Amino acid sequence: MPYSNIKPFLSIFLIFSCSLTAQAQSYFYTTIKAPLAEFIVSAINGGSENRVADADDQTEGIGFTTGYAFKIEPNFFNEVGFDYLALNKAVRTSYKNETRLENTNSVFAFQTKPTYRPSISADDDVFLTVGMSINYQKIYSEGNFNSGKSSSYSADKKQGNWFVNTQPNLGIEFIGDRKIGYRFGVSYARYNWTKVENRLFYKNAPDLVAEPHITSNLFFSGGFIF
Repeated sequence: MPYSNIKPFLSIFLIFSCSLTAQAQSYFYTTIKAPLAEFIVSAINGGSENRVADADDQTEGIGFTTGYAFKIEPNFFNEVGFDYLALNKAVRTSYKNETRLENTNSVFAFQTKPTYRPSISADDDVFLTVGMSINYQKIYSEGNFNSGKSSSYSADKKQGNWFVNTQPNLGIEFIGDRKIGYRFGVSYARYNWTKVENRLFYKNAPDLVAEPHITSNLFFSGGFIF
């Protein structure tokens, strides 16, 4: 990874690290997130689709986030860590042309998330969280293209450039007697996978340009703070 590419985001980490002091209410966190809208649509459709002509399958993926939160001001924190999304997949099948294109993607990001975190209980053990994740991220993509007419198969892997992606978050946290808490929330994320997928090269289809693959989804998350 070229240092010049990552330097802007490292500067953000350095600024926050130098300007913040560790306080008693700082905490570590770890969460797992899954696509909420995808599950709802699947339940409404009964988990099945009527495939008569061309078929497009899409899976949003599963995410994992971990890091450390610093207290900035009363009720204001900044969470700094890493965010990883894996198992994003798009399958485009053309029964007419006897072709199948499958793309699998993942995203790795350095994340900073300014968060408003007020107590909403008399005992200060339940907190509302409203934040904005700022991700400096890179998309990784691999693809498989199969042409049944020529019985040929080709695969390739690529990675994109570093860029900034923002994701709003809303959640709630419950703190236990031992200061170990549970957190649940909803976040919105939008990814343009097309920029990396169209860099893939297939020997059996050198001029192939895939249909746009852009996803916008709500993610439900659950995890711990300690």
